[in-house]
Amino acid sequence: MRKIGSSKGVMIKRLLFLAVLIALTLAFRYPYWINPTVFNSDHAVVGLQALEILKGYRSWYLWGVGYQSSFEPFLTAIYYRLFGFSHHALAVVGILGFVLVIISQYFVLLRWVVPSRSFLLCCFAIPSVMSITQITVFPPRIYSLTFMFLACVLLNSRTRVLIALGAFVAFFSLYIDYYVIQLLPGVFFWGYFENKKNKDTFRAFGLGSGLGVLFLILCRLLRPEGGVPLAFSPKIFLKNVPLLWNEGLPALFGYHSSLYNFGSLSNQWVWMAKVTAIIFLVLGIFSAIRLMSQRQYSHLAMVGVLGTVVSLLGFSGSSMASDVHSVRYLGVICWLLPFTLLPVVQEMKAKFFWGLFPALLIVWTLIGWNSYFPLVKNLRPVRTAQGNAESETLLIEELRKQKVEVAAADYWTSYRLSLLSFNRPIIVPNEEGRNRFWPYWDSFQSQANKIRISENPEGFKISQF
Repeated sequence: MRKIGSSKGVMIKRLLFLAVLIALTLAFRYPYWINPTVFNSDHAVVGLQALEILKGYRSWYLWGVGYQSSFEPFLTAIYYRLFGFSHHALAVVGILGFVLVIISQYFVLLRWVVPSRSFLLCCFAIPSVMSITQITVFPPRIYSLTFMFLACVLLNSRTRVLIALGAFVAFFSLYIDYYVIQLLPGVFFWGYFENKKNKDTFRAFGLGSGLGVLFLILCRLLRPEGGVPLAFSPKIFLKNVPLLWNEGLPALFGYHSSLYNFGSLSNQWVWMAKVTAIIFLVLGIFSAIRLMSQRQYSHLAMVGVLGTVVSLLGFSGSSMASDVHSVRYLGVICWLLPFTLLPVVQEMKAKFFWGLFPALLIVWTLIGWNSYFPLVKNLRPVRTAQGNAESETLLIEELRKQKVEVAAADYWTSYRLSLLSFNRPIIVPNEEGRNRFWPYWDSFQSQANKIRISENPEGFKISQF
């Protein structure tokens, strides 16, 4: 293993690189900060559950699902308690979770490469296309990644207690959201190979893993209903491989021309995105080959390479993947780039590294930034009507004037409006099957005059059932 100096000067250098990483992470998400209400109803449920938590409601899980925890609603409730009700709450909670991911990656990589290369590697996890970046802005989901990468930090230590805790946290992250099951094989095998030659740390790793598994079993016993969607079948695989090739990968790497609006330079950006994807593919294959070299860093690289393979296979065989918007299930490929590219960085000579990687990073960042349309136009962040809830605010004011306390709308309008109004009024989904909190639905059913809200290109319309 390469020895990295620990002098005061090196420490200051590390902290400066870390500060820049945090600043870049925040800067890339600035369009969301000036458009805090572009969240959808799935995100809004987190805020709504937080409102109920402040009233005394408690649950181990997020409303309506059995595979996402209530951890993020509790964090949002803390924000509401400390800073008041704000439409920025979800973004603050979500972005904080991703900042912790980047910090964790940076400290893990410092064990293996010098600070400058650790910094540049982590920079590759910061940008992504809009469909993926949104996961790192609005909960739920992001803190499952936070805990999984925190587990990597703990497993990267040489202390038995921390290694045991790291193994436990890796399994605990599945309680936050089973989304990170894609990362678990790579993290688990990394911990196994790193500790198998030392009996003490290996026992600690085994103990932490066993306790983690027992914790997940306990969670399932507490919430037997609301199954975990992990279905995988050969029939689905044959159907989804073309979906992966024609929709998923183009959307992930930014060359899905019908999904992203690159304006008059669309052809040029699509061409650059395809070239970037090919470069990542070549570098990824090199990393996979180097895994067999038994170098010390190869175990950490396994987290990235194996996680990428599991993500691709999972997308291809999952019943959850259905269209281009299912690209969100491939997001871990982007966030694992620092670990996936580690063998390349270790083997590449300095002049080639500094000639290729900064240029690749700039192109990768621009592809992600341009995909933010309509939040970004001509490379400039802009405030949008939806991002600042302009028409929704007028609707909420009108509903309050009419003294409407509960109304109904389609799912993607309902909970978003409810959070925008902070439940004044409450808006529930039209369809009972889409309801995620029964007290809201019961309140709507008890209304003598049931109000419906519909949305069309001209705006919102209020009517009665």
